[in-house]
Amino acid sequence: MTVVRVDPADKSIARELSEVLARAFFDDPLAIYFFPDESVRIKGLRRFFYAQITGLFGPNTVVLTTDNLKAVAIWVKPGKSPSIIRSGYRILPTAFVLKTRVFLAGRAIAYLERFHPRQKHFYLATIGTDPEFQGKGLGSELLDYQLTEIDSKHMPGYLESSKEKNVPYYRRFGFELIKEITLPKNGPPTFLMWRDAK
Repeated sequence: MTVVRVDPADKSIARELSEVLARAFFDDPLAIYFFPDESVRIKGLRRFFYAQITGLFGPNTVVLTTDNLKAVAIWVKPGKSPSIIRSGYRILPTAFVLKTRVFLAGRAIAYLERFHPRQKHFYLATIGTDPEFQGKGLGSELLDYQLTEIDSKHMPGYLESSKEKNVPYYRRFGFELIKEITLPKNGPPTFLMWRDAK
């Protein structure tokens, strides 16, 4: 499997990759928390991930996929990237599908931002594989690819996982659990993980 770096300006491939991530995250606790109505969840996730892929985090966005376009990773490079909160204004068009949970989502994003490390690091914002292709090592390929670059720059990494079962998976790549938090208003637990510079 070959890893492909995607130009965020390529809108055509961004739509296909956002569909992959929407399917991958459909049963994710955080997706259910933001989009409890299944009838709008795919639409909301699709819009959210499209915004991420096309540069939600500014010019430091790095989008990786596999050559079959069935797995996607979105990283943010160290630097003067806009915060998650400020970036959130880029996804306001998604608000109407959130219905009454738009303020809840904003509060949750702001809460996560409180714990985001201030030390310069690479941030794994999203990684997901199309459900039909999960368990085939595609996500691992994407992680190995970017972590090799991160290690060459001697930089740390950070991620948030909304599934506890994924914590051991990320540990295999050198991430360690630094904190477990619970999102406001009966939100799901979220696991914050840090990888020291190599």
